[in-house]
Amino acid sequence: MFRKLYIFLVLLGIVSISLLFSWRIILTEAGRYLAPEGVGKADVVILEGGELVRENAVRIGLKLLSSGRGERLVVLYHHSEDEQIFGRPSGYCFFLIQKLE
Repeated sequence: MFRKLYIFLVLLGIVSISLLFSWRIILTEAGRYLAPEGVGKADVVILEGGELVRENAVRIGLKLLSSGRGERLVVLYHHSEDEQIFGRPSGYCFFLIQKLE
């Protein structure tokens, strides 16, 4: 019984030490697996913003459309009546529409 516990603790220590020294490699490879650099074509390019949709994100989305890697652009903007961001125009929805035209 004591021997099994000892072996388990030694193996747990080895795994912990190996994770401690290789966590960057593991996270980098997991990121490449979960979000690969695609070379294909998307049906929809979705831009989502909580309170603001950044202009740079819109430019990147439009660049994907112009290069033929996407067919449509959808901008999701979550408007909050409770929170007002300093510097945001009062009619931000209409502002976004004008910028996209």
